[in-house]
Amino acid sequence: MEMMKLTAAPSLPVFNEMIIKAFRMQDLELGWKLLQQMLEERKQPKCEVFLTYLQLITKDLITFTKELEKLFGFLKTHDVVVTKKTANAIHELACQHPKLLDVSLTKLKRQGKCVSCGHHLENVSLSDDDFQKLQDAFLEKVLIRKDVFQKSTPEEVKRFGEYIERTGPYDCVIDGLNVAYSMGSKKPPQALANLLASVVKYFKNRNKHVLVLGRKHMNKWPQKTMQYVKENAAVFLANDLSQDDPFMLYATLKSGQTTDFFSRDFMRQHAHLLGPDLKVIFRRWQQEHQYSLITQTESGKILVKEPIRHLICAHKVQQHWHVPYKQEYEQHVPDSFDIPEHWMCIKINK
Repeated sequence: MEMMKLTAAPSLPVFNEMIIKAFRMQDLELGWKLLQQMLEERKQPKCEVFLTYLQLITKDLITFTKELEKLFGFLKTHDVVVTKKTANAIHELACQHPKLLDVSLTKLKRQGKCVSCGHHLENVSLSDDDFQKLQDAFLEKVLIRKDVFQKSTPEEVKRFGEYIERTGPYDCVIDGLNVAYSMGSKKPPQALANLLASVVKYFKNRNKHVLVLGRKHMNKWPQKTMQYVKENAAVFLANDLSQDDPFMLYATLKSGQTTDFFSRDFMRQHAHLLGPDLKVIFRRWQQEHQYSLITQTESGKILVKEPIRHLICAHKVQQHWHVPYKQEYEQHVPDSFDIPEHWMCIKINK
């Protein structure tokens, strides 16, 4: 495996087989190390990995609960969603060892309330320290990098920073072109402007102070509609060659913990640039703050996907672990945020 790394990253089957073998040989340290490497390379472990681990830890009931907690903690840290096969195996273990484990296959009600235990899932909000780390790292690693200046001049970045200081902070930052092109880039300018105005109106009706980011060519869009946008939002139009995402994320992070943003982009590149540890923090922040457009009806009404404010990964609420699971294994992790349909509610009895 180390030889492979000289020419290419080890494949998904190689990682899976090596981890299964490590667990079968009771080399837990190597198994966990390889799992960590695997997830850093965006490869998802197959359910056989977790089934092998569960078989191993049930051989010693004294350490069983501690090792199970370790597994759930790992799922939380790396946002891993196990399969139904793994969920059934955990449920079966609870039937075999009722004094050690209570497991219910459950669902969530509105706002993340567990049907089984009645607890609400934990709020996704970052701590002040984590938000500060994200804010600082984003400025250093994403915005103030040479490749931003390939598409924006230092003068424009300076002009943008001064505009933010003057008109911020905001409640929401909107990527104007991203919104306008949500229903297709070949629409006439009036349709593009109408869609942007509808999103601005959505936040105006909620008394939000909004920033719209766009390009200078948007000044050529129908004047009446663009006038509505400019009267109801702060508007910064960059040069036509600028890169939008870093500007939008900077304005959002600069405005503070409670500020949201509106874009359908998944921000994969920016999450990747931040590195493994900060990537998790960025994804949690993104989940809590990203609005996006679902569709626009024929009458012009917009349907908006609002952020999910509770955790959608494995985590513990008081004495109960809530662990999501899916029906089938998926090789690639989805970049969008959707609430898993199926959950386990698990109480580990010490």
